[in-house]
Amino acid sequence: MESRPFAPSKGLFPHTVKPGDAVDAVAAYWILNWIIANQAHDEEFSTKPALDQVRAAFMGSPRFRKLSEAQRQELSEVLMMNFLIQ
Repeated sequence: MESRPFAPSKGLFPHTVKPGDAVDAVAAYWILNWIIANQAHDEEFSTKPALDQVRAAFMGSPRFRKLSEAQRQELSEVLMMNFLIQ
């Protein structure tokens, strides 16, 4: 996976979240919370560590691996809505 530099002032979605990707949705949520907690609104950083950690957790979950593509899509849409609401 490539390192994707991210600058919060340039927006999050173009750099992180792919439609239907639950890993990206959770990583974006974590990154947003990190930005808020650390007041890092003007810092540039890589999203790769968060993406790698979430991907490993999801792929390590037998329940997640058993989800159909439609179920994964539904999960990622719910996660993206939670991200937007926050």
